[in-house]
Amino acid sequence: IVGEEAYKWVYYNPKKIIFPYESQPFQNCLINLVKKNNKKITLIGYDHSSNPFPMYNIYNSNSPDLLYVHSKASKIFYSKYFKWPKNKVKKNSIN
Repeated sequence: IVGEEAYKWVYYNPKKIIFPYESQPFQNCLINLVKKNNKKITLIGYDHSSNPFPMYNIYNSNSPDLLYVHSKASKIFYSKYFKWPKNKVKKNSIN
């Protein structure tokens, strides 16, 4: 979703937008657009990488509302070192 196409998503009024989160500029643009125009949409990012130190994912105003990670260690790491609030980091689980 780029440029004007992103606006359409905001106005379709979805309940959530789920995306792989890498702090890419286009992702930050989408997050900013949604937060400014439709606060009812929950933004959910998923850290799909196994990068041991994803410094680009430090918590800030352009972070998604929730971040799913693939391990308990990642959840602790994000909260402890990247300043993510504990309630905003979830371990992805099939159980």
